[in-house]
Amino acid sequence: MARIDPVPVEQAGWFVRIVRWAVSRRTGMEASEAWTLLAHHKGVLGANLLYMAMLDRWRRLPLRLKRLIHLRVAMRVGCPA
Repeated sequence: MARIDPVPVEQAGWFVRIVRWAVSRRTGMEASEAWTLLAHHKGVLGANLLYMAMLDRWRRLPLRLKRLIHLRVAMRVGCPA
């Protein structure tokens, strides 16, 4: 459970709505609560998007191994990922 309340979709700006749409389209699932929590600060949201895009383009590890590492880290920190 987060310490702050997520930004409701009705109150989210256009940038946050586009991010939620893109994340849900890419993953095939609805965007998680983490994206609505990041919506409180657009700079952090943008930096997180850039970081995730860079990780996706990094080709040193096989995709399957990257996904396994991502899942393991999410389990360690208690994120439902």
